[in-house]
Amino acid sequence: MGSRASLPTQRTRNDSSLPSELQASQSLATGFQVATQLSLQGDLLQARTAWDLLLAEAQTESQRGTIRNNLAVLDAALQNQSGAELQLESLTQSGDHRAAVQHNLAQLREITRRASGNGDHNRRPRIAVLSFLFNWPSTGGGIVHTVELVQFLSKAGFEVALIHPVFSHWRLGGVDSTCPIATTPIEFSDAGWTIENVQRKFREAVDAVSPEHVIITDCWNFKPHLAAAMQGYSYLLRMQALECLCPLNNLRLQPGPSGAFLQCAQSQPKDPGQCAKCLRENDWTSGALHRAEREFSGVGSQTYNELLLSTTRQARAVLVLNESAKALWEPYCGDVRVVTWGMDSTRFPKANVPEVADTDSSPSIRILFAGLPSEPIKGFAVVHKACRALWEHRQDFELWVTADQHSGGHDDPFLRWIGWQSQSQLPGWYRRADFVVVPTLAQDGLSRTAVEGMASGKAILGSRLGSLPDVVIEGVTGLLAAPGDAADWNRQLDWLLDHPQERLAMGRAGREQFERRFTWERVIEEQYLPLLKTVV
Repeated sequence: MGSRASLPTQRTRNDSSLPSELQASQSLATGFQVATQLSLQGDLLQARTAWDLLLAEAQTESQRGTIRNNLAVLDAALQNQSGAELQLESLTQSGDHRAAVQHNLAQLREITRRASGNGDHNRRPRIAVLSFLFNWPSTGGGIVHTVELVQFLSKAGFEVALIHPVFSHWRLGGVDSTCPIATTPIEFSDAGWTIENVQRKFREAVDAVSPEHVIITDCWNFKPHLAAAMQGYSYLLRMQALECLCPLNNLRLQPGPSGAFLQCAQSQPKDPGQCAKCLRENDWTSGALHRAEREFSGVGSQTYNELLLSTTRQARAVLVLNESAKALWEPYCGDVRVVTWGMDSTRFPKANVPEVADTDSSPSIRILFAGLPSEPIKGFAVVHKACRALWEHRQDFELWVTADQHSGGHDDPFLRWIGWQSQSQLPGWYRRADFVVVPTLAQDGLSRTAVEGMASGKAILGSRLGSLPDVVIEGVTGLLAAPGDAADWNRQLDWLLDHPQERLAMGRAGREQFERRFTWERVIEEQYLPLLKTVV
């Protein structure tokens, strides 16, 4: 990659150039040595996995920069030019070795250009990923999925561009230096924020990429407008949660008496009139961004309803997260597929999955609720009430909550408030828990908490609602309880507390399901490649 490259194309740095921060951490230093040795031996795929694991453990920008630089070299050696470019692009704003990084990036792009000019028929297709609601740090699980989709498609050899708007009035498009991928932002002023202008600018950005496929992700109700702008391209509609099915909140939840939630059985494609009526009655329950986006998209009008149906019919495929969502979309599209979110397995190494029951010094069984108790749809009140009833006849458990006590407002002796946890911190708490509860009241698309708990080898107790019956195999990887029914939750909790060996077996089965169904490598190989390997 040239004499100015900070690393040669066929080998990584040896441990003599180990940064002081890495030297200070014995585990990181050992990992660095192992990854370097694998690289020097030519075991490039194993080496890349080792560097990926190190990246998940890195704690400083200097550590991450060193590791990403090495990953770029390995990607280049593995003929994954786009993956190498993404690694280097993430370093271009760093002060360390900026000139060398920019030089390497220019070299890689020149190699890619020449390969394209010489008619490289082995190249996997270019893909444009469109996100209407992108921000980083993430404001939701769907955005985390979008970032990881770009990362892992790139690792699989695709050339991927993430295109998103920047519109300060709606606080869209803010991206800080922690974003792990390069993005293509499109700036909009207040005067330029019209449907026609958004469509035009997105089309221009996509045409500049000239992709074989377009994947339209986080858009809420604006998705059909972006799809209409992509006519002539092979486009896939990636449905996050129940967007476009439920214009009120993407969850088919209606406010009921006394603050209760009512499960809705309608959908926008099936009965747009009923959904429009619901919006008129319940618009006040939505946040400002939801209300602004609905008005901007024209939800409830006949023109919008016709556009939704026509763009859905013309899609290469509609990708949903569970079987119930698939059934709702099948009457309106020729190809609807359950394509789950992938999960980054490097965050949850198999070595951390327990083989025997935990016998540490804690006398209590640790139940983890990974969510905000202040969000009613997460169902904390249900599991809290069930635990209160349990505490009357047994005091051998703790309910761990990823929030501060002031946000939950309770001081029961069984509660342990562990504070908000970052994505890098959460795996450690899953590891220390005995099982995980997901008492959601919402028809969510895919429960990341349930899948992450399974990845950590933990039994799951979840609501029999939304995606959870698809994710949790009842009696095998966990148990299900009636949503909102504290008495049923009490019974299921009591059983899990009394059966440690069964919990352990469920956790092991959950890890097997995670590896079979939810790792990004499996999702890309088995679900995306059949859709993306050919142009239709």
